[in-house]
Amino acid sequence: MNVLHDALRESLGALALGLLDDEEKRAVLHHADACPECSAELDDFLELAALLRPAPMPAAGSTPSRPEMSTTSE
Repeated sequence: MNVLHDALRESLGALALGLLDDEEKRAVLHHADACPECSAELDDFLELAALLRPAPMPAAGSTPSRPEMSTTSE
């Protein structure tokens, strides 16, 4: 590979986390469209980023409830 490839590849995780500006995003996506290795790695980063997104917070003023525990034995 080459220096440009390596630089763009290093930006895949930042792209998946939404940390790139529009110009950087376009450059990385353009590269990933043409590079099967980076395209696959971007897919992996996107899956991981989706898992890292926080769960929605409860509405202000509401009290989060704990899950019910079963009182029956199995």
